[in-house]
Amino acid sequence: MYFSLITENYFTSRVNFTCVDNREFFYSTNFYHPTTSNHSIVWKDIEDGKVSQVGPIVDIGDLSVSNQFAQKIMSFDPYGVEVYPSKLELKDGQIENRYLLAINNIIDVLDYEKSDIEISPRSGKQIIHILFLSEKKLKKIPLEQRIAFRVKGAETAMFFCEEFFQTIDSESIFNDLRKEKIHINSRAPKF
Repeated sequence: MYFSLITENYFTSRVNFTCVDNREFFYSTNFYHPTTSNHSIVWKDIEDGKVSQVGPIVDIGDLSVSNQFAQKIMSFDPYGVEVYPSKLELKDGQIENRYLLAINNIIDVLDYEKSDIEISPRSGKQIIHILFLSEKKLKKIPLEQRIAFRVKGAETAMFFCEEFFQTIDSESIFNDLRKEKIHINSRAPKF
């Protein structure tokens, strides 16, 4: 069994965005609060990047994705994903017709035996140093609830199902993304 990581390629990206919109509270939590917006949520580049340097995904914890990427993921009808119109502002222009994806589908698929977990002596909360997903738990989750998800206890990382990975991996417009198909017995990235 496989799961996947699909995100902005941080190693080649020349843009760095921050939210400049006062509606960030709509999507910046890990709680699913279905809302809607007629006007695009604005992110602004703080590195003097150019429009030509923006790829299909911009990742600042939530994702601003191209129209093509949004259409692909929405065709799977993912559970717990909020979608908002998004606009990116850069030094040399702006990009519209994008969508912000807030992936608030948090599922309990942490493999407690394989993962390296410490309990904080201060807060009593668990700190996950090395993350592994449980095949047994993941197989129990219906496909529509694992299209796009975060792992309970390690909410910083976003993962996608193998079926969605195959859809994205087969199209050249997504070649610049960081994409990994990860075997369930392999360590899962936390970022």
